Amino acid sequence: MRIGRLRERVILAEPLEVRDSDGGVRTTYGEVASVWAAKRDVRGREYTAGREVHSTSQAEFTIRSRSDVELKWRVIHGSRSYDITSVADLGGRRAYLELSCVEVK
Repeated sequence: MRIGRLRERVILAEPLEVRDSDGGVRTTYGEVASVWAAKRDVRGREYTAGREVHSTSQAEFTIRSRSDVELKWRVIHGSRSYDITSVADLGGRRAYLELSCVEVK
């Protein structure tokens, strides 16, 4: 991977539990870091479930290596959010991470 391919700015976000005014707990996501990434759309599909059309899309983001990325985090790219499903060390040299993600609807 050449560094010039990391052209997209993305946000790595971790889940935060916040109490609402009714005493309940809801999950929001707080920014951990803003990093440069290369995005590759892997797959998208539409399916019908009980008269409703649903869609899913998968993408891979390549970022510079970090030791703190967790599967419970999200990648936010523009107005779209992606759950991280796997984190792989590209080439085993601790230079880049490949984040496999599924878009959150």
